[in-house]
Amino acid sequence: MKTNKKTKMEENEYWLDELLEQPENHKVESDGSVLYGCDKEPGVFSQGWWLDKKNALEHVWLAKNPFNDKYDRELHRSGLRLFHPDAYRIFFPFTYIWGLIADIIHPDYGTRGDAWERFFESSVGEIVLLLIFGIIISVAAIIFCKLTGIGLA
Repeated sequence: MKTNKKTKMEENEYWLDELLEQPENHKVESDGSVLYGCDKEPGVFSQGWWLDKKNALEHVWLAKNPFNDKYDRELHRSGLRLFHPDAYRIFFPFTYIWGLIADIIHPDYGTRGDAWERFFESSVGEIVLLLIFGIIISVAAIIFCKLTGIGLA
């Protein structure tokens, strides 16, 4: 059986339209306009959420695969940093923290003050700030209990 190229093209011509018309791929606004594509993060345990996690794990495997040479490993690790920053922080915590410290020592762009701002906006900086506030509150509670004679039982 011989298939015609033109017929095959006509059959597949509108596959994108059919995909976009599915309810999960478009949203009708109150003014009647239609927005196509995803406009929010996928819900937890939805198909998009699982796809993001699968892609992150594939990037991690490509970055940590012992059968790849050094050049490919670095390329995929930097790709993971761009596409899945949360997975990069989880799977490469020491590299992530060292990158933050190296940015403070010698900032790639901006001033050292900007580098400190970026550090405290990161998850590691937030943890450090929470630890500092926790220590301050604990010390204040201990001093208060010692001065008032209340036991810390």
